[in-house]
Amino acid sequence: GQARDGQEAVDLALALRPDVITMDAQMPRRDGFDAIAEIMSRAPSRILAVCAVADDDNGNLSMRAVEAGALELIAKPVG
Repeated sequence: GQARDGQEAVDLALALRPDVITMDAQMPRRDGFDAIAEIMSRAPSRILAVCAVADDDNGNLSMRAVEAGALELIAKPVG
């Protein structure tokens, strides 16, 4: 499946029960961190969060992703 936003990601995770999910940390309607937490509470899966490194101005996006339940935060390739 492929979701267009965080809410659709939650809905698809519940319906499809995938083995692995890659998810952007910043999405419309529902951000990735909230969606990760919801998925992990209702349909646990291995989740890899993806985010632009430039967005990590606080240096805490990785920590937020892992706290929500993601295995890791991966930097988006530049260009």
